[in-house]
Amino acid sequence: MLKEKNRQVHVVFTGRMEVYEDGIHIGQLRNYIAENHLQENLSLLGIIPRGHQLCIMKHAAAVIQPSLFEGWNTTVEDAKSLQLPVIASGIAVHKEQLQDKGFYFNPEDENELAELLDTLSGTSKDKPFYGDNKERITTFARTFLNIFHKTQAAVFLKQDFFKLNNAGK
Repeated sequence: MLKEKNRQVHVVFTGRMEVYEDGIHIGQLRNYIAENHLQENLSLLGIIPRGHQLCIMKHAAAVIQPSLFEGWNTTVEDAKSLQLPVIASGIAVHKEQLQDKGFYFNPEDENELAELLDTLSGTSKDKPFYGDNKERITTFARTFLNIFHKTQAAVFLKQDFFKLNNAGK
């Protein structure tokens, strides 16, 4: 679709690419890429070292997370830390993770994804997309410490309770 509009977008796929169930998914994808002359627009890298993945992400215009069912995704968190927009399937966990900063698409509708790719391919990286990282880190640290302190208080209360109950035995 984007190629028909003469839009140059390059998408890099990373992660496990072994064959599943009937063995045709990756083969079909490779055939589709070849038949539609998309070799210049798509790269299937498979599993790569984490440092390489982060380097690719750092230089990307956006990160795509097309999952149909995945839980909380660390790639989304990486993208947020790198100040990259995330194009994600509209499942509940992505909406919770990205809130109003996500660009959502129906994973069954390639046109929605193509429109978002087209829109975000020229995104400027001049200003932070998710706000100040220092502020986000500080907020996270405070929340984490709050949870830790509440957990520690609960542990101490539980220990004191057992001491009191076992004192007369």
